[in-house]
Amino acid sequence: MKARSAFTLLVGAGLGAAVMYMLDPRTGARRRALARDKAVHGLKLAGRWSNRKVRNSFNRAAGMTAEIRSYLRLHSRSVNDAALADRVRSHLGHVVAHPGLLDVSAQGGVVTVSGPVLQGEPSRIAGRMRKIRGVKSYELRVEAHATPEHMPGLQGESHPEEQQERAA
Repeated sequence: MKARSAFTLLVGAGLGAAVMYMLDPRTGARRRALARDKAVHGLKLAGRWSNRKVRNSFNRAAGMTAEIRSYLRLHSRSVNDAALADRVRSHLGHVVAHPGLLDVSAQGGVVTVSGPVLQGEPSRIAGRMRKIRGVKSYELRVEAHATPEHMPGLQGESHPEEQQERAA
């Protein structure tokens, strides 16, 4: 019982000192204002943190919903062969230096890509083909050239827009 009485005495003394500290006639108002400002600031930070967490959760849920819809849409309908060939041409423009030299054809989701490319580009084409929606399989009939010397189509700038920018 003595330990409990000592603990109660210490808690009471601590609370009394805190009340005297905060209610001091000379500087108590400043201390109370400072404590209030710190509490308000802490509440604002907690509110911002919780808003970010809630927003993040909603964004993740929306992203998962979009992925599920995309997956279902991808597997529920087939893509027109002409549209698929155009889609593949568009994607290949990002991975090869001279996409205009490539011939792309699609038949029932099977895409055939043929034409001259620079060395190293066939692996980039294969990597991109695996990511294109609607491509069930693909066949690469490309001719890889180490240098563009003997292929006039592979020589020069890769994009006409870059040539115009450099000329200006």
